[in-house]
Amino acid sequence: MSEVLYKRIMGTVMITVGFISLMMPNLIYKFIIYGAFAMICVNAVSRIYMGIVKKSREDLFTGLLSAGFAVILCFYSYLPMLVIQIIFGVYCLLICLSMTLQELLYIYNGEKTKLLEWAMSISYLVIGLMLIFSPRMSTELLLNLFGVYFVLLGIRYFTDAVELEDPGYRWHSRFHISLPTALAAFIPSIYLNSINKMFQKVDKSKSVPILRDDQEPPLKVMVHIGPEGLQTVGHMTLAWKGLVYSYGNYDTSSSAMMGMLGDGCLFLVPFERYIPNLMRYEQNTIFEYGIQVTPEQEKELEAQLAKIRANTYRWYSKLEYKNDLENFEKYESDYPSRLWYRTGAKFYKFKRGRLKTYWVLGENCSRFVDQTLGVISTDVLSIRGIVTPGSYFDYLQNEYLKDNTPVVSCVIHPRERSESEEA
Repeated sequence: MSEVLYKRIMGTVMITVGFISLMMPNLIYKFIIYGAFAMICVNAVSRIYMGIVKKSREDLFTGLLSAGFAVILCFYSYLPMLVIQIIFGVYCLLICLSMTLQELLYIYNGEKTKLLEWAMSISYLVIGLMLIFSPRMSTELLLNLFGVYFVLLGIRYFTDAVELEDPGYRWHSRFHISLPTALAAFIPSIYLNSINKMFQKVDKSKSVPILRDDQEPPLKVMVHIGPEGLQTVGHMTLAWKGLVYSYGNYDTSSSAMMGMLGDGCLFLVPFERYIPNLMRYEQNTIFEYGIQVTPEQEKELEAQLAKIRANTYRWYSKLEYKNDLENFEKYESDYPSRLWYRTGAKFYKFKRGRLKTYWVLGENCSRFVDQTLGVISTDVLSIRGIVTPGSYFDYLQNEYLKDNTPVVSCVIHPRERSESEEA
């Protein structure tokens, strides 16, 4: 199936479901209830059958449990929707909390906040409270919200399909409807699993280029994916003329909330040292998108990066500060220390401004890249809410598939596998 056809089909499905949710929410509600009931019944019958045939207590218990849920659903058909309402309501409250905390951090750092940002936060608060505490009103409201989202997402798919075939398409700043945060966060990891077979057919110590331009692009945006845990959500960096800029919470002494909050740190490191270190020692796979810029954009980007660096001061990792190179193993668990030891990366902290404090659900690595590249009209993710590397990955991959965008190359740097994995 061609990419254009896929986009059109997805757009049609999304818009259709969206309009049905808006015009006939009760129909969607019944579909959810009957669908859930049918899936539970099928699972119950199959599990009980397997439990009897294979004499498996686990299958039998699971089947009986599913049967119990089916019986409950017969008498309390509102439960599935109530659960969805509560989950979505809690999700809205969490977004409100994350946005409010970010606004308070701006105030703490002496930054101005915008009325629109507060309005968005209050909107999430109101919707979340209504979904949790007003169940009679919430069912129709929730389905209408889903309907609006599906229609907008469907329009985005159709727009992408048109732009894929448009020879005159040019990159520009715009409002971008991304996939749900919970799904977008794991897009790079899902994509990585789908191309693992390709890695098995090539030399795993080398990068896999998918090029569309012979000229080496000066600007690169990279999404890093680790093999397990929170690393599967990813990290974002950018490289300009061979120098990598990476923003994050690298000072463990300032970290709070399990590393989600802390001093914003920036490190600079040569691209040719950084990528091999990630592949070999950090076991990351890197998706690198090369972006061409015009002479005017080059000047603007240079000025933006100079402005960022002028607002920083030098910070030293534990190993660099003590210069105890002979006892590297004592500091190896500290990421800044081992990165400096292996690549010579230099770390900086911010004097003031929005980047002074890192917040994983606000000013994070993705927001840093997006705001930095906003000077060349790539700030498509400036919508409020949680921005993940997966959201940017989804955008860059879509842009790369188009013929007339500055995203001219995609290079996949696979992590180096151990001997046990090779076997």
